[in-house]
Amino acid sequence: VPLSIDDWALVISWAAPILLVDEILKAIGRWVNREDRKK
Repeated sequence: VPLSIDDWALVISWAAPILLVDEILKAIGRWVNREDRKK
């Protein structure tokens, strides 16, 4: 069953914040690992 435009909007509205948080946490993890390697 193909999704309608409204269905896609709902999916994106749920997924976008999750992806944003995931990317922020990955960036923080990389930054922390880089700081640890300097020591």
